[in-house]
Amino acid sequence: MTVDDVPFVLGVFLGPFVVTVVLTAVLATRSARREKVAASVLSAVVVGSLAVYWWAWGPAFDAADAGREPSPRVDLTLDMAIWVSAAATTLLLALGAVLVIKSPWRGSRALARVR
Repeated sequence: MTVDDVPFVLGVFLGPFVVTVVLTAVLATRSARREKVAASVLSAVVVGSLAVYWWAWGPAFDAADAGREPSPRVDLTLDMAIWVSAAATTLLLALGAVLVIKSPWRGSRALARVR
């Protein structure tokens, strides 16, 4: 795996998993409204960019199947969709990490009672 593969792996493969886990966690807990909105918007960006990626993947696959290079517009669309999805996934991971760190359960007496 090279450095060029990191956005693809982060955006296309891990993106749906991160959206599912973080959005479910944020919506299921007592998070602030702005945190729920941020998680929802970032999740929508990941889902939208993946929809664009898979929409553009069709013509790229058809061109490769015919032995041609995909058009520069299709190639650019694929690259932009991957980068947008990777950036939104990274921000969603950061939001999830911040919410875990500032969680009221961390180090509280309530957590000691649960143990």
